Amino acid sequence: MKRYSLRLQAGVPVEFDHPGRFFTLLNAISPVDVALQRVGHQAEVMEGMTAGLWADFGDEHFSRIRIVSQIDQHVAFLVSMVRSGWNAPPPSVEFYQLDAPNLAASGSVALPWIYLGDDFADVVLSASFAGVSSGGGQFGIQCCTDGAGTNLRNAVGQGYNGVANVSITGFVSIGSARPIFPWTRLVIINGSTIQSAGAMGHLIVMRNPSA
Repeated sequence: MKRYSLRLQAGVPVEFDHPGRFFTLLNAISPVDVALQRVGHQAEVMEGMTAGLWADFGDEHFSRIRIVSQIDQHVAFLVSMVRSGWNAPPPSVEFYQLDAPNLAASGSVALPWIYLGDDFADVVLSASFAGVSSGGGQFGIQCCTDGAGTNLRNAVGQGYNGVANVSITGFVSIGSARPIFPWTRLVIINGSTIQSAGAMGHLIVMRNPSA
């Protein structure tokens, strides 16, 4: 039995030679595609695996693993000859930073779209802003249906209407927001004057937070 933990780059396959009967995906905020190769057979491809899913190859053990992610993220998985795991998948957490230096009046910056998969209802989002924004500045967590801004909406949550006013020098946070579509990102919008001081935002994506 061996536990692998690694950082994947978007669209870059990673391969391992490791024999096993069971493959269990332990941590991932975004679905990954996994191909398990058996000697003399075509690879078994499992598309869109999310944390907590596992595969049993019975007596026909696999010998090679290939894993690909659509986004940059940390993943962990277990390869073994015996079945093991949790009754519920453990939490998966990813942290993103968005720098916003010297924004023009009404200028904006945003993180790249993050794909959460079809089961995005398992995800909780939180965000924070630290620094300086001019009057009328805002930041918020956005969602869309395709990673290109189609059907653009704000995430929803208790006491949260999509954006927060950051016309201040200091710190503002959004907690426990929920995505309404499978793609999400953080956006910072400056106010009506040039922002000469630095600022940054942080987005935390957590899957299965109650596990």
